[in-house]
Amino acid sequence: MHRIIEKTALLIAPPASCVSLALSDLPVARITGQGIRGQVLQIDHFGNIRTTIRQQDLKDFIDTPQCTPQCTPQCQVQINGQHIQGIQDIRSTYVEAKVGELLALIDSAGYLEIAVNQGSAAEQTACSVGDAVQIVSPPSHPTK
Repeated sequence: MHRIIEKTALLIAPPASCVSLALSDLPVARITGQGIRGQVLQIDHFGNIRTTIRQQDLKDFIDTPQCTPQCTPQCQVQINGQHIQGIQDIRSTYVEAKVGELLALIDSAGYLEIAVNQGSAAEQTACSVGDAVQIVSPPSHPTK
């Protein structure tokens, strides 16, 4: 009987096409003169924060003229007044941070995630979906 219901549902509902998907409604990160501007895309039940900043956005930003070799250790991930120093410190796993420490990593889907080792980043930062997330480069100082 389960098979009959499954086949009937396929006959009633037209198949979705790539054209009919509203992917353009998803917010995207933007590279600016000061860094990358994104926002909180999703918060999971552990309190981990998925942002709209993708790994490719980070690579593209590092390749811009405003990001010098000194830039990456001095850049900060900023969310609701909280800072994570140095985009070279983006972790691979949660345990690379101390218990209770705010950390940034690239999640399995390729997005910048903000988390807390054995805690809730959403609670620690008091953020909500749609809040601003930035990667900010330090102001460049002319060398003498």
